[in-house]
Amino acid sequence: MAHKTPANICGGVDRDEKRPDNRPGLAAIAYRIGTHPEFMDRMEWRLPRQTVVDPETKAELHPLAALRAREVSDPTIALLDGFAATLDVLSFYSERVANEAYLGTATQRRSLVEMARMIGYEPAPGVAASVSLSFTVEASDDPYRAVEIPIGVQAMSVPTRKGELPQVFETVEPIVARAEWNAMPARTLYQQPLALFHDAANANHPDNGAIYLFDLDNSFDKDALDPGDRATLREFTSVDQLALYYPLDGDTDLAEELAGRIAAHALNDEVEPLLRALPVNEIYLRGTGLGLKPGQRIVVVGVIPVLGGKPKVAASTLHVVSATDDRDFGVTRLVARKGGGLPDSVKGAPKRRSPRFKRIAMPTVRLAFTSATVSSYVRQAVWTGPALTALVRSQSWSRVKLMHLIRRVKDIDAPETSEAIPGLYVLRDDCGFFGNAAPKYGALPRGHGHGANDWDGSSGVTIWTDSQNTQLTGAHAFLEREVKEIVPDGWAAIETPEGEAMVFRVAAAATQSRADFALTGKASGLIFRHPDGSDVDVPTASESSPLNDFKFRTAHIFAASAPLPLAGTPIREDVEAGADAIDLDALYLDLVDGQTISIAGDRSDADGLASSETLTVSDVVHIGGFTRLLLKSGPEYSYRRPSVTVNANMAAATHGEAYEEQLGSGDAAQIFQRFKLTKAPLTYVSAETPTGRASSLSIRVDGLLWHEVPTLYDAGPDDRVYAVRGEDDGSSWVQFGDGLRGSRLPTGQLNIIASYRAGIGLAGEVADEAIIQLKTRPLGIRSVVNPSRASGSAPPESLADIRTAAPRDVKTLGRIVSLIDYRDYAANFAGVGKALAAELWSGDRRIVLVSITGTSDTILERNSPLIDNLQASSDGARDRSHLMVVLPAARRFFQLAARLFHHPDHRAEDVELAARAHLLDVFGFARRNIGQVVSAAEVIAALQAVPGVVGVDLDLLALVDDGAEPDPSASLATVLPAAQARLLPPEEDDDYAAAELLTIFDAGIALTVEAARA
Repeated sequence: MAHKTPANICGGVDRDEKRPDNRPGLAAIAYRIGTHPEFMDRMEWRLPRQTVVDPETKAELHPLAALRAREVSDPTIALLDGFAATLDVLSFYSERVANEAYLGTATQRRSLVEMARMIGYEPAPGVAASVSLSFTVEASDDPYRAVEIPIGVQAMSVPTRKGELPQVFETVEPIVARAEWNAMPARTLYQQPLALFHDAANANHPDNGAIYLFDLDNSFDKDALDPGDRATLREFTSVDQLALYYPLDGDTDLAEELAGRIAAHALNDEVEPLLRALPVNEIYLRGTGLGLKPGQRIVVVGVIPVLGGKPKVAASTLHVVSATDDRDFGVTRLVARKGGGLPDSVKGAPKRRSPRFKRIAMPTVRLAFTSATVSSYVRQAVWTGPALTALVRSQSWSRVKLMHLIRRVKDIDAPETSEAIPGLYVLRDDCGFFGNAAPKYGALPRGHGHGANDWDGSSGVTIWTDSQNTQLTGAHAFLEREVKEIVPDGWAAIETPEGEAMVFRVAAAATQSRADFALTGKASGLIFRHPDGSDVDVPTASESSPLNDFKFRTAHIFAASAPLPLAGTPIREDVEAGADAIDLDALYLDLVDGQTISIAGDRSDADGLASSETLTVSDVVHIGGFTRLLLKSGPEYSYRRPSVTVNANMAAATHGEAYEEQLGSGDAAQIFQRFKLTKAPLTYVSAETPTGRASSLSIRVDGLLWHEVPTLYDAGPDDRVYAVRGEDDGSSWVQFGDGLRGSRLPTGQLNIIASYRAGIGLAGEVADEAIIQLKTRPLGIRSVVNPSRASGSAPPESLADIRTAAPRDVKTLGRIVSLIDYRDYAANFAGVGKALAAELWSGDRRIVLVSITGTSDTILERNSPLIDNLQASSDGARDRSHLMVVLPAARRFFQLAARLFHHPDHRAEDVELAARAHLLDVFGFARRNIGQVVSAAEVIAALQAVPGVVGVDLDLLALVDDGAEPDPSASLATVLPAAQARLLPPEEDDDYAAAELLTIFDAGIALTVEAARA
């Protein structure tokens, strides 16, 4: 077509067609060269100007110049109108087709999918959520029951919100669940090895009767002692120094303990070859509600074992100052003193550090399974988890019996007549001795007939004689009344008014009717022995003996003893957020590194709130008969230690329910046979593949497994492969080859069997503790729950996702070189919503820290399988000479307050709702990027764009502190920064901090709406 000079000069109109000119970055391009009116106008304008050359004269003729009709009713004009309509339709669809040829402008999913496939990118079908399930094993009849949980155990969620549907999850790994792993308490008590100081040769020694707390595992933190405690700290390097310290526990031999420390030092130089001890007056007793009252007396009995001989026994008394129940720890806190008055201060256990024990090489000889062997090889040693398991198996020890022996709590033994059992004994009753309330001898009437001896003469008679100063028969002493609670082999203490006391064993007790001191009545008669069981030689009145200090009127006896079981000292430190280890309350065998656990308890940073988390064990160490779990990353929250329990019966599970179906019959005469899966959508799970996902589909033809490939193009004629293609409705088709690109299906009757799972996307991200129903229940399993919410899912890619991801995939080409490659590779990984890579330097070491989020506005756990799979997949695509760290992006929130001035035609409440919704959209999870700042200008512009808003006055823009409520008094910031990835100082628990994703806090939006002034 010939082009003429534009006719728009001097008001003319250019009716020539023009190809549209489109600038870059448009969401839709203009491609049509005209519309129906434009085409019609051009043709009508050209009718009279149509030129025809006369073949004879060669003259240019205008045969239609005389046609003046312009009404559509005219046949010629009607024909032109039809052509214009045809051109309008053609140009419209040409423009649509042109738009469908570009990633940025296509609106049809099929267009985007096919264009993506042209560059080797297959749009992501989504990925199923992952979760760790915590199983509880039935333990009522067998506390050590073991149950095998296979792959494919199904558990179902219970909807918690309106519109939700139950979601099915299946385990994807087999585990052995154990009853003792159901709820392993955190260790709450340190050992409390106490000893009584007693110097029989020096009755006036100031330490006599003092209680010392011994450090038998090198756990006293000497550097943390205050100067006063450091001055009283005792250190023992030889057995002779321990001769005056009597243990209050029958299983403790201080001499053996010291010898063991010296021997352990030779195997581990971290073990100090000595024992330490501190005097204490704060003692912890097992149990609560012990009924202790201030002023009560407690007998302290210490015993030093003597090899081949009679044990050495010492006893003393304590006065109860206070007794407080600590129900959190199940103990009673006893504060006691040696004599009268209040103690200067309460002296308790010092701060502890990690115990230090010997490291034992694996024995090559058979060891007898005895308490002594277990004590030497387990209680007094450090083992790694695998090493102790190997020891138990190589020695053919019963793991159940070993754990039972380690866990055994020593009962309070009923003593034999001649045996003193060390420990504490409360004396429940007290009274005077017979005659203490008798009338004064001189006040009796003449001829009273009660003997000639003045029982009040001099200092009075002793408790060992009658009123006539004659030694008693049948008993050493008689009490003022009958005390039925006093029984043989119990303990008693007799005190003088000055507080001097002696401790005795009750050899015999009987009630007699007694008449003496001008009194009659029933009285308990007692025969005593010394604490070591030897007989008491009652002195005569003329002998000089401490026993004669006990006078019948002033002496007081405390008796009716009851044992008080000793407990450990409470570990009051919380399980802190970020803690790198958790100590358990006992020995637990067969825990391994890499094992998933859940921790549950009451939050110490939020009163009244209980939480649970899923963590990963990085190593297992058994220290002194207790198990310590080292953690890959610490808990997010802090927990009150007495409430903490750990469950190790954890199995990984993913969203989706398993199905098996017959797809159809193979026909070797057909090429590219296709079959549709009945259930949809097909489940893809997070994996260490370059795409970050793996299909759950497996197909067997005549019993042989066929393999999925991305495309049949590269397949050979004998390759048993198939390709899977998804439809917009979520359904999936399976396509086989044609004999050239992939093998044809063999002919058979219903010989194609598909096994797969159905379920994918954000519906699987159920809340924590929502999965509580077992759809398939292995024998011996009582219940199931998910301690943490399901995460890591992704919906099928939307059109916007394909536009972004397809070119990004071409940029990386499956390898990671530049910093941008790290970001793009992570962003294209299934389940990742946003990614940001940062380069850090630690000295001369280069570190790449990749901060990521999931695809939904939920917290991504640090131990999520998504992070582990991304790390593993990235390691296979990059140079591993430098370190790469993947962390979930830190979430940070901001608040704002603004006054909005609305147009009078708009209602204030409508404007406020629209403004709030617009802010949540613009500054919400979907629209913000990791590391993106927020400016006041950006906020004002967003509010100004709300329909009906004519003015904005921003009064507050500030960050919300972690865990805090919005602060209305905060200031107006010009720019709110989002922290970038960074190295943390050595004193922090973690080495790195991820970049922040800064979004608006929905409860932190304060809007005031006013009508704008005219």
